[in-house]
Amino acid sequence: MDEPLLLVRIEELDEADPANAFAAAGGSVARAAALIAAVTVLSRLFGFLRTLAFSHTVGHGDLADAYNSANQMPNTIFDIVAGGALAGVAVPLLAGPLSRGERGYASRTVSALLTWALAALLPLSLLGIGLAAPLGRLIAGPHGPLGVYPQLVGHFLILFLPQIPLYGVAVVLSAALQADRRFLAPAIAPLLSSLVMVGTYLAFGVLDPDAGSDIWTLTAHSRLVLGLGTTAGVAMLALCLLPAVRRAGFRIRPTFTFEPGVARQARHLAVAGVVTLIAQNFAVLGVVFLTNYADPSGGALTVYNFSWAVYLLPYAVLVVPLATSAFTDFAARADSGDMYGYRAGIAATTRAVLLATCAGAALLAAEAWPTASLFIAPGGGTDASTMAYGMLAFAPGLLGYAAIALLGRVLYAAGHGRDAAVATVTGWLVVFAVDAVLIINWPGHAVTALGLGNAVGMTLAGILLMAAVRRRVGRGVFQGLGRTAAAGGIAAVASGAAGWMLGAWFGWTDSGAALLVAPLCATLTLIVFGAVVLPLDGAELRPLVMRALAQFPKLRSGGRA
Repeated sequence: MDEPLLLVRIEELDEADPANAFAAAGGSVARAAALIAAVTVLSRLFGFLRTLAFSHTVGHGDLADAYNSANQMPNTIFDIVAGGALAGVAVPLLAGPLSRGERGYASRTVSALLTWALAALLPLSLLGIGLAAPLGRLIAGPHGPLGVYPQLVGHFLILFLPQIPLYGVAVVLSAALQADRRFLAPAIAPLLSSLVMVGTYLAFGVLDPDAGSDIWTLTAHSRLVLGLGTTAGVAMLALCLLPAVRRAGFRIRPTFTFEPGVARQARHLAVAGVVTLIAQNFAVLGVVFLTNYADPSGGALTVYNFSWAVYLLPYAVLVVPLATSAFTDFAARADSGDMYGYRAGIAATTRAVLLATCAGAALLAAEAWPTASLFIAPGGGTDASTMAYGMLAFAPGLLGYAAIALLGRVLYAAGHGRDAAVATVTGWLVVFAVDAVLIINWPGHAVTALGLGNAVGMTLAGILLMAAVRRRVGRGVFQGLGRTAAAGGIAAVASGAAGWMLGAWFGWTDSGAALLVAPLCATLTLIVFGAVVLPLDGAELRPLVMRALAQFPKLRSGGRA
C-alpha cells in the first residue's frame, strides 16, 4: 500500500461523523462477528471445561507444572519461527485477491506459505526432539523432585514437539478461510480441539487418578496417553479445517514460489510479525523460567495458566470475533483504496471493542473468587486466594491486550506492520521486566506479580498502538472514543468492585457453591455496569448497539463454513 496515498485520502475525512460509522463500514463485519461470537462462546465454554478437567485430573502440583513447562515450548518455538510471520502475512496477502475473485492466485499464495512453513518447522521439531533431555533439565531448573521432574519435562517435550508443524498448518489454513470470509470452520476448530483434550484428561484421570498429587506414581502408559492426547488436540486444529478449505476451492500444491511481488510484501509484513511474537514469547518463556527458578515451591506456573485461561475468556468471546472479522474487511478496503470504509470501520469497531473489554475486565474481577473455587478444591496444597488475586491483577490489562488484537490488525491491513511491531514488542518487554522485578522481590505472590506485570505491559502497548493509528490514519479516527473510555472505565471500576466484594464475601467455597455464586456475581456486575455506562454515554452507544443487534437475524448470510 502506498503510504502517502493512504494519508492524503484519509486526511480529507477528518470531520467525518463516526455515529454512522458502523453502517458505513458495512453490515458484513457485524454479521461475521456475530457468527464468530456465537461459535466462540461454545468453543470457549469447552475450553473452560478443558482447563477445569485438567485441574481435577492432572492437578496443580509438580506433574501439572512439568506438563505446562513442556507444553509451552512447541507453541513458543512455532511463534518465534513462523507464527508471527504467518499470522501477520496471510490475511493481508489474500483478502484483496479473494475479494476480486482471483482464487487461483490465492491458492498459489496459500501453497507457498504452507510449503515454506513446513520447510522451516519440521526440522525444528526433529531437532527439539533430539535435544529433549538437555532442554528438559534447562527448563526445569531447581523445581520439583530432583531427577524425576526434569526427566518428566524431557519426556513430555518428545511427545509435544511434533505440534510445531501442526500449528503452522492450522494458522495458514485458518487465515486463508478468514480472508475468504469463511469464519465458521476456524471458529469451530478450537472447540473440536478442546473436545479431544477433555477426553484426554478424563482418560488420564481414570488410568492414573493419584499422579496429579504424587508425581512418583505416574506410569509410562498414562504419561503416553496424556502426551499423545495433547498433541492429537493440536492435530485436530489443523485437520478439521481441510474439508472447509476444499469446499472453498483452494487448490494446495507444494511450491516455494510466490506470485510476482508477493514475496517482497510477505517479507515486509513477516519481519514485523516475527519480531512481535519473539517479544511475546520472550515474556512467556520468562514466566516459565521465573516460576521454575525464582519460585520453585510448586503450583505457581499451573495456577498462572489457570488464571491466563480465564483471562482469555472475555477476550476470545468479546474481542476476537470483532477483530477477526474486521481484519478481513480492513485489509480488503485498504487494498481497494476505500479509505472512507477503512476509517469508518476503525472508528466503530474500536469503540465497540473498548466498551466490551471494560465489561470483560469487570467480570474478570467479579468472578475471581468463584472461579478460583472451581479450579482449586479446599484441602489441597494451593490456596484459592492465589488464583483470585491473580485474576484481579490481570483484569486491567485486558484493555491493552484487546488493543493489540484490534489496532495491530488495523496497522497490518494498511501495510504499517512496523508500527504495530514496535508498540507490541515494547509492551511485551515491559511485561517481562515488571514480572522479573515483582516476582523476585515479592516471594510467595508469583501469580499476582505476573498478573500485574501483564497489566502494565499490555496497557503501555495499547497506548502506543493508539498513538500509531492516530498518526497513520488521521486525527479524527478516534473521535468520541474519549467519552466511551471514560464511561466504560468508570463503569468497569464500579461494577468490578461490586462483584469482587460479593465474591470475596462468600470466599473459598466448594465447587457446587461456586457454581451458584458465579452467576450472582456476574448478574450484579452487569447490572451495575449498565446502570453506570448508559447515563454517561447512552446517547452515543444506543445507535451503535441497535445497529449491531439488527445484524443478528442475518447470521445465515454473514458467514460461511
